[in-house]
Amino acid sequence: MTYGRYIGHTYSWIVMNRPHYVTWARTQPDPDKLLVGLMAFADESNDQGIPTETGLADVNNDTISLGQFKGRSFAWITLHAPAYINFAAQFVPNCSTDFFRLVQYAQYDGTAAFDTKWRQLRRRHIAWMHLREGVEQGLRNIAIV
Repeated sequence: MTYGRYIGHTYSWIVMNRPHYVTWARTQPDPDKLLVGLMAFADESNDQGIPTETGLADVNNDTISLGQFKGRSFAWITLHAPAYINFAAQFVPNCSTDFFRLVQYAQYDGTAAFDTKWRQLRRRHIAWMHLREGVEQGLRNIAIV
């Protein structure tokens, strides 16, 4: 990647270490050439057993990029601002990906039942992101006319 959060990383590193980024890339309405390449690489890798969807085990102590705790780690927020997690949780799955991942990180308990619940929520979140992007694109088109 030559830009963004994972600048300097290879597609293989991103697919294996940050599958949530591939999931995010799939929600973009008009991905550029690099994102299209990343998604194609992920699709090809899927046949080789490399994950292309964020699983609970892939959720790590990342930093949030929005809101009052911008730049703080998920672990810090979990420890120092549990009310913020409760606030974010009320919007899951129809929320920003940062909120979604924060709540998922905070609630992770390692059980199979929990993984099943969050797998369903991840699918609903991705569908909501697609819908939101479509609405935003439609509004941009109206503004141009």
